[in-house]
Amino acid sequence: MRNWCTIIIRQIELLALLGLSMSLVGQEVPRMHSFDKSDYKGLYQNWDFAEDCKGNLYVANTAGVFIYNGFAWKQVVLNYGHIPRALHLGKDCKIYVGGYETIGVIDPSADTLTVVALENSQIEDSEEEIWHVFEDRSAIYFQSFSLLYKYDYEIIEKITPPNNIMFGQYLDDKIFIPEIRGGLFEFDDQTFTKLSEKGLPPEVKIVGVEILDGELIIATEFHGIAWYNKDHFEFINSSFTRQIKDEQINKMIKLQDGRIAIGTIRNGIYITDDFIDFDFHINRENGLSNNTVLSLYQTQFGPLCVGLERGFEIIDIHKPGIHYYDSKGQLGTIFSTIWHNDQFYLGSNQGLYLKNSLGEFELVPGSQGQVLTLLSYQNELIIGHNRGTLVLDAKQELVHVSERTGGLHMQVVGRDSILQSTYTGIILLEKIKGSWQEVHVVEGSDQLIEHFLYSNGSLAGIQKYKGLLHYKLDKNFTKVEEAQYYLPQTSIKREGLVDIFTKENGFNIVYDTLLYCVSATEIFPYSFEDKQSRIESESDLNQVYSLFSKIYNSLEYGQLLNQNPLSDELVIQLEEGYMKIAMAEYIELEENRDIVVEAVSVQDIGHVDIESDGQVYNANNNDLQIQLALNRNLFISKTHLKFKVSGFIEDWQDIPENGLVLLTKLPAGKYDFIVDNGEQIQSLYKFEIKPPWYRSTLGFLLYFILGFTVFIAINGYYRRKWKREKMKMEHEKKEFIEKEAMRLKAKNLEHEVNFKTKMLANSAMALVQKNKALDELKDLVKNEFKTNDHTQKQNLYNKIVKIVDTNLSSKKDWEVFETNFAQVHKDFIQRMKESYPDITQGDLKLAAYIRMDMSSKEIAPLLGISVRSVENKRYRLRKKMNLTIDDNLSEFLMRF
Repeated sequence: MRNWCTIIIRQIELLALLGLSMSLVGQEVPRMHSFDKSDYKGLYQNWDFAEDCKGNLYVANTAGVFIYNGFAWKQVVLNYGHIPRALHLGKDCKIYVGGYETIGVIDPSADTLTVVALENSQIEDSEEEIWHVFEDRSAIYFQSFSLLYKYDYEIIEKITPPNNIMFGQYLDDKIFIPEIRGGLFEFDDQTFTKLSEKGLPPEVKIVGVEILDGELIIATEFHGIAWYNKDHFEFINSSFTRQIKDEQINKMIKLQDGRIAIGTIRNGIYITDDFIDFDFHINRENGLSNNTVLSLYQTQFGPLCVGLERGFEIIDIHKPGIHYYDSKGQLGTIFSTIWHNDQFYLGSNQGLYLKNSLGEFELVPGSQGQVLTLLSYQNELIIGHNRGTLVLDAKQELVHVSERTGGLHMQVVGRDSILQSTYTGIILLEKIKGSWQEVHVVEGSDQLIEHFLYSNGSLAGIQKYKGLLHYKLDKNFTKVEEAQYYLPQTSIKREGLVDIFTKENGFNIVYDTLLYCVSATEIFPYSFEDKQSRIESESDLNQVYSLFSKIYNSLEYGQLLNQNPLSDELVIQLEEGYMKIAMAEYIELEENRDIVVEAVSVQDIGHVDIESDGQVYNANNNDLQIQLALNRNLFISKTHLKFKVSGFIEDWQDIPENGLVLLTKLPAGKYDFIVDNGEQIQSLYKFEIKPPWYRSTLGFLLYFILGFTVFIAINGYYRRKWKREKMKMEHEKKEFIEKEAMRLKAKNLEHEVNFKTKMLANSAMALVQKNKALDELKDLVKNEFKTNDHTQKQNLYNKIVKIVDTNLSSKKDWEVFETNFAQVHKDFIQRMKESYPDITQGDLKLAAYIRMDMSSKEIAPLLGISVRSVENKRYRLRKKMNLTIDDNLSEFLMRF
């Protein structure tokens, strides 16, 4: 039993501080991540949560079950569009789903995620709607408002309670199930045993049951919180419980650290450990999307999931640090914060704010404008303002001490002396006769120096446009004697994390995660090795560098609002508000940033086994989709998550927002998919793309065989071709020899024919000449004998004439001629005889002479007749040969 005296005493002590407690902690809350329906592409209302064994988050939304792996969302729709109302992770690592006429299961290991109805669930066509699922040691219970369905991983048993019921819980080996309008049942193996209703108001609605400090506690919708003390209920009467009675409690769960989270319909969430006070009240005023809480669930790794009427929230209640969410934008952009005289001040573009005893920020009158920096000096607060420099004195009155606009950074450099950078250069402020005033501008100093450190006559700083700088100042701060600059590749921005340390003969400047050396002679960035050595050897530098690295890689990356990074408490600028956390806690804060491969899909194959490393894929399966997931911590910053693929993408690339990396047209080779989560480099998936068959060992063997075959074929072809060419050449040679022989023979024949023709012509001419001579002789003798003795002369004449006539018509001459003619003109005479049987010997002679292309004049002596007689004979020959008037006798005989 609780020590009620202690509670009462504590309650009295806290009543006086109730206003402070209720307001102060109600403003600063744990970090939250908001999810709107546009994020998960569903509808507004979220009814329940669960996680699978890999840490993926399942959300029962009005539009279906949504699954989040830290990068991407998947949607699983119930049959007939039914609404999932309840989710539960079973011992078999499957997610069990309840809804209208639905008792089903999602197998996270399946390639396609669907809700599969359990066999013989007995809920079909029952009009029952499952609103809650819980599990004891042996079975899962699906609960509607009128029935229980018990599933022992084999069969489903329907159990009917005595009355309508609310949501049951398995606590300390017992099942407690509230009656919907009345008391509380303890259920054990078909038996409902009702606890004593003593102390309960009539018609009370119990909306939550938990065990705290070994005792049973209930939350009611409108009557607050009560303990069950043996045989009666006793309601806790505190300012906290009185307040939440009117806010309609809807959910209550016990957190892993023993605290209780209570969700209401009207005013958000409360986190408490004793129901007397609360640690946090989170509602719409300080960051919650809306005030209506439909479901509460704490993940196995700590964050609290809050299902809302509109969207849902993830609250990091397990982590140190508190956040102020300026959801209404009343503070504006925050530039600086400071604790001064035990009060928290905040400077923004709206002015200077003081956090009062109620935890509310009040604007300091007269400070309107941009408060850029704050410095606490003794009992006064020095304010760098866009209108100049102001001082908030011990009387909480503002005094304007300099008209020089834009006070960016300040440092105390001596008793009652402050150096301040402004929009127009560095000025010296001094307290003279109790009042601060501007003494002079440091001649030669630059404008807009965001941050600086002065030491022993030297000043190192950062200027937005010129980069890192080093000044040597005279001892009275009147002028810059020497100046040098270094412009980094990374542009200077006001929200960057900057701190400056003195070192021997110079300074070290930490800017985000970079480290620079500044001396009187040079400014340069340290190499990686020198940076590590320097950080390890200097504790303050190490601490600040570690801090900056952590902030830079975190979700809350922003400017440090407190001027000294080594303060016990850090204040970090957020997009809307700020974060407070103890320095030691922040440094030790560990975020699990492990990234895992959730699925790999390969072209023409689909999903493949990712458990076995070194998968080998064919050349045509060279397009891969790699879906990444966050392991256990789904809500880390993804800003600095990188990947590369050794052998394909050698430079670090940002991981896509949805975690889906597409690798297309991968050439043959071995690959290693590597990620950098900001804290370590991980090799996640190794695989190999085989070369195409034509580049594989088999391909090269085929190439060899093909090449050898082609070689043999070509060799055979050329051998056959050579053989054919040789035979052709031999044949051509033979033909050439034969043709040449024939040509020579023809030539010889031609020579012979020509010779015989010539001889024939000569013979014919000889005959002509002989006959001509004989004719002349005949004529001469004839003439001579005209005057001599007639008888004697006549006898001599007759003999001579006879001899001449005999020679003129010698048959022997014709035979010789005919023989020679036949050798030249072959069978001409024979063919003439065959073609023209009526032809005479004289006609043959005429035809032969005509064929020899002899004229009538040349033929006449040979025939011993006149030319006219030759023409007559030609005419008679034409008639015998049946030639027409158009036929040329000479041409005809030459062709014959």
